[in-house]
Amino acid sequence: MKKRQPRSDAGHVAIKDRVNAVALAPAEDFRRDSEVFGAGLRNPEAQNLIQTAMKRGLQTRDAEMDLARMIGGLAATQT
Repeated sequence: MKKRQPRSDAGHVAIKDRVNAVALAPAEDFRRDSEVFGAGLRNPEAQNLIQTAMKRGLQTRDAEMDLARMIGGLAATQT
């Protein structure tokens, strides 16, 4: 069995910080996007779509695996 090399904690932290800087939005952007998302959820049309999706089993594995059809079916009910 190979012995694992000890990792450099400072090196690990530096790499993790760099990956996060590249991959994650700044906190201000995340907060703004969360607020916009929350405002959208308070829209009556969005609430109706969510309620319909839940009644059709949105939170089941089958619906999640076929999300495109689920969303398409919801859109068809709105036209």
